[in-house]
Amino acid sequence: MALRLLAVTSLFCILVLAGCSGGPSEHAPAESGSLEDKVAEIVELRNRIRNGFASDDVEAAHGPLHAVGDTLEELSQLAADSGLPSASKETIEGHINTLFASFGEVDKTLHGQEGATYDEESGTIDETMEKLVQICNASQ
Repeated sequence: MALRLLAVTSLFCILVLAGCSGGPSEHAPAESGSLEDKVAEIVELRNRIRNGFASDDVEAAHGPLHAVGDTLEELSQLAADSGLPSASKETIEGHINTLFASFGEVDKTLHGQEGATYDEESGTIDETMEKLVQICNASQ
């Protein structure tokens, strides 16, 4: 929990210092729903980020990159409020923390700071997304 809070706080500070706009969100406001639905939303955001960078369209990746943090936070809350066993909740939270860290590194680079490229983080992101999909689908 503390690691996620640190990651969220760091990402927020980076965005504020980098001057990201507070414009409209790239996704719908948080709604109650299943873990599967929220994970599907994160997969879609990951795909938009990946495709944006793959086509050298940084702006296409920029909005979804920021939106994924909010969506990960929503997933964390859904998991915490679920009736899942503690071990499953901890596993999901670990995957969320990994994704926060990886997307955060990409965001740093996007804003001219020392971080990582999407290509450098894509293996971790894809592997973690696959595990997250599996555990959330199995939990429903």
